[in-house]
Amino acid sequence: MSMPRHNTGKIEFGDFQTPPALAQSVCQLLDGQGLRPASILEPTCGIGNFLFAAMDQFPTAIASGVEINDSYFRELERRALTESNGRRLDLQRADFSHLIGRVCWRNFQIRCWSSAIPHG
Repeated sequence: MSMPRHNTGKIEFGDFQTPPALAQSVCQLLDGQGLRPASILEPTCGIGNFLFAAMDQFPTAIASGVEINDSYFRELERRALTESNGRRLDLQRADFSHLIGRVCWRNFQIRCWSSAIPHG
């Protein structure tokens, strides 16, 4: 019996592309809880499923996406040309060889998605 082959790109980048329907559902949930973001940052946006769902749900927010994978970033740029509908969208191809900052995952709450991230 042969072992399944692994996609080295998926291993290297920890690849999971959020299905569009799930991204849309999460954004609808946040909207239903009263979230009204002025800006949206997706630091590992892949091909942009979450980013575009958020832009659709929160059309007045300024959206920013960052991606490390070249092929995903090219797809993201292509989608931005056809799906941003004139809304402000900032994209950046990045190399996260070093990351400094506070991560809110330890005490993750739905508020981590808003400007109400607790300090301390």
